[in-house]
Order: sequence, then structure tokens, then C-alpha cells
Amino acid sequence: MGCGLICDRNWIAANNSGMSKLRKILLVLVILFGVLVLTGWGWYSYTFPYGWSHCCSKVLGFALLSYAEDHAGRFPAGGDTPEASLSLLYSNYLDAGTLRGKTVPLKVVQQALAKNGKLGPESCGWHYVEGLTEADDRKIAIVWDKVGLGHNGERVKGGGHSVMFLDGFDGFISGDKWPAFLEEQKQLLANRDPRSVKGIPGLVATILLPTGQVLTNYDGPYELASTETSGNGSGGGTQSGNQVPLRWYRYVPENGHVTLTLTLPKERLRSKNMVFDVTNGYASPSHIVFDMEKY
Repeated sequence: MGCGLICDRNWIAANNSGMSKLRKILLVLVILFGVLVLTGWGWYSYTFPYGWSHCCSKVLGFALLSYAEDHAGRFPAGGDTPEASLSLLYSNYLDAGTLRGKTVPLKVVQQALAKNGKLGPESCGWHYVEGLTEADDRKIAIVWDKVGLGHNGERVKGGGHSVMFLDGFDGFISGDKWPAFLEEQKQLLANRDPRSVKGIPGLVATILLPTGQVLTNYDGPYELASTETSGNGSGGGTQSGNQVPLRWYRYVPENGHVTLTLTLPKERLRSKNMVFDVTNGYASPSHIVFDMEKY
């Protein structure tokens, strides 16, 4: 009996010692896990001060261009604020998730749109330059994020902003270059010419068929060959698609001598060479006719 009792006590003591070590190991693991979680959360909160976001300025820029193409070359305008004008993209051109920008919670944007269909300075994270047209200088920036953040909403060393230009270029302006960028934009906006403000196209074309019919649009396969000569040398190329471009709000290259030849392969038609000069994005003559012939 004595030996059994002593053995039981020794087993209990050994077992308690093992459990104590296990508790200590589990406690250490819990503490380490907590430290890792807090460290990770701290890193995330610092790196993404408004949370991770992929509200891309390029997507917004494409939506703005689509809107302008459907509205005679004019970008959204006429709202109480620039943000309210930008709201005209919702929902045919853009969703609330992109309109919010990288800093405003989605719920805030959804509530604002549900209330009166428009955003305001507090419910939109984008700085929008209202009143521009597709005929404006393509170096003008139409939108950028109000708070300087990276592509996914991350904090950027030295600051900077994602910017969308009228030429479709989606760039990033670093913090040290930001003041110069704003000054340049101020000058570009001050120097807008009347044709740009009115959205007058730089070049308009029509298609004259052999039958005498004049087309202001053509949906079907096409090839448009160009030869361009400017102070920078010669260039050109061929573009193709399924809808002939017949309106250029600001022709590129913006200065030079251009020859265009249109081919409609389905109809087996090719135009005579159309020749014109371009100055500051505007062609002379400003209207050309693709005189089509059978080939």
C-alpha cells in the first residue's frame, strides 16, 4: 500500500510537471501569435492608412473617355461640385467602388448615391478637373487622387499622386515634383483656346461611296493607313478595326503633314489619298472626304 501510494504521488507530480510545461509552451505560442498579429496589423495599418484598394485611375480614365465619346467630346460637367459632375458616370460607365477613390469607405459613397444620385467632396476621393473636352491639350490631367497614395492605396515614401491625363496616360507624380506639376497644370488650363473649350473637333471626315452616297459613320472592317511628316521626321502606320474613326477632337501628331488612305475590304473599296496639315492638333482643312473607289 505504501509503495502504491508513493508511486501514485510520483506519477501525479510528474504528470503535473508535464502539464505545467505544456501550459507554458501554449502560453508562449499564444503570446507569439498575438505579437505576430499585432505586428502584422500595425504594418498593414501603416502601409495602407485607408485600407487596401484597387480603385484605379486608369479605369476611371477609360470611363471618362467613354462618356465623352457619347456626349460630343465633353466630359461630365454641370454638377454642384466637380465630384457631383463626376457622379454622372454612375452607373452606366462606372461603379461606386471605383468612384469612391482610395480613401472613402464604399458605404459612404453608396449612401450618397442612394440619397440624391451624386457625390460631394466628402464622399469622393478623386480630384476631378471639370469642364474639359476631348479637344483640349492632351498634357492636361483630368483626374488624380486627393490623398497621395500608391496604386493599391499604400503609403508612398516622399508622397505623390496617381494622375490620369487626357492622352490616356496613367502616371504617378512623386511628391518632390508635385508643386511643379500643379503649376504646369495651372498654366495649361489658363492657355486653353476657344476651340478646345467648345470641344470643336480637330478633324472630321465623311465617306463618299461610288454610288454618291455620303456616310457619316461606317460599322465594318476597315484599314486606315497614315503617312506623317513633321519636324521630328517621318512616321505613320496602319490601324484597323470594325468602326471607322471619322472624328478626331485633337489629331495626333499635333503638328505636321499627313496623308490618310481608307480601305473597306468587305466592300473592296479604297479611298484616294487625303492630304492635310496639322497645327496644334487641328487639321487644315478641318473636314475631309474619303472618296472611295473599287479596287
